[in-house]
Amino acid sequence: MRRATAVLGALALVLATASVFAQAKPSFAGKWVIVPPADAAAGGGRGGGGRGGFGQEMTIEQTDKTLTITRTMRGEAMPTVYNIGGDTKVMMGGRGGQTETVVKTAWVGSDLVMTSTMANGERKQVLSIKDGNLLVTTTQPGREGGPQTTTATYKKG
Repeated sequence: MRRATAVLGALALVLATASVFAQAKPSFAGKWVIVPPADAAAGGGRGGGGRGGFGQEMTIEQTDKTLTITRTMRGEAMPTVYNIGGDTKVMMGGRGGQTETVVKTAWVGSDLVMTSTMANGERKQVLSIKDGNLLVTTTQPGREGGPQTTTATYKKG
């Protein structure tokens, strides 16, 4: 009887520990509007401009398997559906025009990491929630050769 109790106790401990590690993923769903950097409000910047983010505003829909980000460009809604835990082919604009890129999207803890490989290197965007805001931290090759990291902050709009 003692042995059965000890085994059940150990099993309960393992299950409790597993549930702590299997934390619920945050929801990024909703309409988001960029928060201009403090230096932009003082006249020292361009008002955020969506640098490193997804533009001035966006709407996100989220399921267990997909993340749909809809941006408005030139008055037209432009949705992109990303496969969470898989690859998504997207068209990205650049100085040389539109190019097809594969974006790998996966959870890393409570962050959603979107990684794409381009001709000049790797671009990584990390979506996270902090204090009710959506942070989009982008690391990509800089003009000087080293990586450049920017963070765009969005609030629910």
